[in-house]
Amino acid sequence: MRRKALAILLTTIIAVALGATIYALGIEKPKIGITPSSAVVEPAAPDYIGNSSIFLISATSSFGPYPFVSAVGPQPGATPVIEKGNRCFIVNLTVRNDYAVNNLPPNETPLYYANGSVVKPTGSVYVFLTVKLYDKQGNVVQAIDVTPPYGLPNGGAYDSLQSGQGGTLTIYMATSQKDIDHFGVVLEYVGNTPPP
Repeated sequence: MRRKALAILLTTIIAVALGATIYALGIEKPKIGITPSSAVVEPAAPDYIGNSSIFLISATSSFGPYPFVSAVGPQPGATPVIEKGNRCFIVNLTVRNDYAVNNLPPNETPLYYANGSVVKPTGSVYVFLTVKLYDKQGNVVQAIDVTPPYGLPNGGAYDSLQSGQGGTLTIYMATSQKDIDHFGVVLEYVGNTPPP
């Protein structure tokens, strides 16, 4: 009798534990904004960006939640351009710096110090990129670059790259339009010193 009662108790405990586990796994966690989804958008083709030696290796895009705090303009009391969790258009660019000692970036010259030492050019650059969005007719889609740090004159993603080095930059565009057909990569700045 005692074994039977123990078996029933053990079966009950296992059933309750199993039920609680199934219930806990079935509960959805709260979501912020929307989940990322692929954008049916023609990516930019691999090529040199503008008249530079920054090579675009690949570009992907998606619609997803804005992951940062609200982007608010510089004027006091401004309405946020985008709030954390709101839908935005996200572009990931993989680029490579093809500047080198025999192909220097704009305004790179040797640095001369008072003690007579010289730092020779290396081809290292600071690069600053953004994108323009277009609809099927080729019209520019209204969008604001809200890539941190938000508030720079033209917005965009920024990185420093050694000669031959690659990197990935992510650009966040606030837009209410959904009819994005393709995008172009815009080189805002490239040089051997940080952007002004």
